[in-house]
Amino acid sequence: MHALLRTVFLPILLIGGLALALVVGPMELFEASKYRAWPTVDGSIVHTNINESLGPEGPQFRPVIQYRYQVDGRQYESDVVSSGDAKTFAERSDAEALLEEVSGDGTPLVHFNPERPEQAVLSLESRASAWAILLAGVLLLIGAAWVWRRIRLRAPPPPPQVESTAAD
Repeated sequence: MHALLRTVFLPILLIGGLALALVVGPMELFEASKYRAWPTVDGSIVHTNINESLGPEGPQFRPVIQYRYQVDGRQYESDVVSSGDAKTFAERSDAEALLEEVSGDGTPLVHFNPERPEQAVLSLESRASAWAILLAGVLLLIGAAWVWRRIRLRAPPPPPQVESTAAD
């Protein structure tokens, strides 16, 4: 078991933890932050709906908002609500609350990419998954440190040095 911990689990924990904590998590956070620098325009709601589907833990409700906006005289249409993950809720009332919050009076504030105006979002919530990935990476690194410490504490002491006394 000792060799298995050292040769299999420890490298997996270290590589996984480092990848999540130093690469994937920060990339996800950077991706979410870039939307905050995008300019905004007023949009107009075309259609709202709540899609219901059956998830692993019961019904899930996803708000859908179709909206239009105009940039430099050209009209665009989108249904991307959040800069983060697609929002799904276990309760219909939560999906309805997000619809109300984002669409408001029918003229939502649209954040659009100035280099590609067809890319737009309505909500700039932080990506919960980015923080979860970062936390998972840190926890994996802590787990790797714990496994390494357990291996070091259980390692048998080195055999005693035997001095040879050869008769000349």
